[in-house]
Amino acid sequence: MPIYSSKHCDLCGGEGEGFRCPKCGEAASVFDPAHWQKCKDGAMMQVRCKKCKEAESNCKCK
Repeated sequence: MPIYSSKHCDLCGGEGEGFRCPKCGEAASVFDPAHWQKCKDGAMMQVRCKKCKEAESNCKCK
């Protein structure tokens, strides 16, 4: 189930800031549910960690 809220990063528990694709790196302030169709790697957008600026599955804080 996709996450539509960018309140926190599930990996480190830190504050979230928008969304980012873990594969292509595209960032957005709002969740794009159709991003996987446009992404060359077919990935979904994830919460962007405010501290490290990475998608939550690529979070470098922990």
